Amino acid sequence: MTDSTTISSSVHADEDGAVMIETAFAFMLFFLMLWGIITFGVIFSLDHTMNAAASEGARASISTLDETEAITVAQASASAVMATYGANAANATIGTPVITDCVAPANARCLTITISYPWSTSPIIPSLLPIVTPNVISSTATVQLSH
Repeated sequence: MTDSTTISSSVHADEDGAVMIETAFAFMLFFLMLWGIITFGVIFSLDHTMNAAASEGARASISTLDETEAITVAQASASAVMATYGANAANATIGTPVITDCVAPANARCLTITISYPWSTSPIIPSLLPIVTPNVISSTATVQLSH
């Protein structure tokens, strides 16, 4: 006659290896999901900082007296905001602000500043899997200088 505890323990002993393998697969899936969330969080944070830098550069140019000064002030202000992101934003390119005629109203001048970051060539977080990430992250801000 066999003891019921012996049968029970032998059945559970056979499942120990399966539990370890299932746990390993579950951990890998959890880790990859977490890595994806962190990656997209960093991309979102960088995009937000670039939007703030472009907007601040455009806003700062409003208080200037001439177009040359507006370009200088816009670029300096955008650079100052990007510097707050730290060394990770070193590869960001702040384009030279462009002053053009606005669409409306007539005779108005507008300043446009663009900031871009080449994510595909210098990602802040390396990719573990071929997940979809942007090649270039960019932000543009336009402000009317005069009317």
